[in-house]
Amino acid sequence: MYDKQFRFNEDGEFKILLFGDPHENDDVSSEKGKAKRADTLKFHETALDALKPDLAVYMGDICAASRDDIGMESFKRQFERLIAPVVERKIPFATIMGNHDHDSGLEEEQTEIFMNTEYCVTRRCDEDITGYSNYYIPILGNSGKPEFNLWFMDSNNIFYDKEISYYDVVHKDQIDWYERNAAKLRKENKGAPLPALLFEHIPVVEEYELLRKAKPREMWKAVRGYGHLNKNWYVLKDEDNGYLAEGPCPADVNSGQFESWKKMGDIKGAFFGHDHMNNLAGEVDGILLAQCKTSGFRAYTDGGRPSVRLITVHEDGSFETSVHSFKDFGLKCTCLGPIESRITDRQSVNATIASRALLAGAATATVMLGAGKIYQVLKNRRK
Repeated sequence: MYDKQFRFNEDGEFKILLFGDPHENDDVSSEKGKAKRADTLKFHETALDALKPDLAVYMGDICAASRDDIGMESFKRQFERLIAPVVERKIPFATIMGNHDHDSGLEEEQTEIFMNTEYCVTRRCDEDITGYSNYYIPILGNSGKPEFNLWFMDSNNIFYDKEISYYDVVHKDQIDWYERNAAKLRKENKGAPLPALLFEHIPVVEEYELLRKAKPREMWKAVRGYGHLNKNWYVLKDEDNGYLAEGPCPADVNSGQFESWKKMGDIKGAFFGHDHMNNLAGEVDGILLAQCKTSGFRAYTDGGRPSVRLITVHEDGSFETSVHSFKDFGLKCTCLGPIESRITDRQSVNATIASRALLAGAATATVMLGAGKIYQVLKNRRK
């Protein structure tokens, strides 16, 4: 565990590097598995050396865990491989729970491993509330007092009624816990909200406010909505807001978390994982909502463009963020074929859409051709 206070540097900056959905697993023996591991390691090491963060955050869906006899032994091995680049560089790091981190029901064991790992800042601030990765860490200014805050929240896994929503939400007791502590920090900050960023795995449904329904001529670049929005196709309202390659996948119910942030007035930006191909970022009611693509090659992605997201926080309460992909660093991908590694995310998605459209068109043509033949047979019989 890492228990030193975070502080802004002499220039009044604090850098955070986000690693989205690594999905590390224990396949390091097959040729494909070894190549994926090597490419991911190469990417993480290069990003850390080039961007020099003060903190790394693993945004959930971290490693595979199972309930078999060697499940946690395997998990620990995967986790140590994944975090080796930050530990070797003595960079503190945080973790949050993703939906797949809950799948095994081994959250207690995983959290214990996190908390007992050198340089890991993960903790459980209150074991009586829902979830396992609910905590906050202030950043001290040159005065020695907190000038900024970092919230980490567990967005849980599956909703109690899948007929209503597949994914779960941040629960009311978690929101109440956040509000109590945000109020405490505000009181300690002379009545002013302590500026903060928040990190959790599953995005809030308000992310759809960064999108609009696609026009017919835009269908080639549109993505299908998720859940109760799956009858609609969307594009970004503002193309400068990043990169959209799949429909955001929040819960189908609104827990009121976003409204809680607005009420408390401290959250300046919220960052999410979960959607492996999206790097969108834009403001909704003055709060930046930003996605982090997958940062490795274990999970689904497109092309050689897994990414990390850098956040630079300033002591005056402002911040900026940028995305850096595998290919931005000039790295060569060994785990993907020559075509897969070269096409862009959007080209990959477009190719998938086009192939499905062609298949659908071919099927329709076959049906129509068949219907025509049947009609001709019946017509001949009537003669």
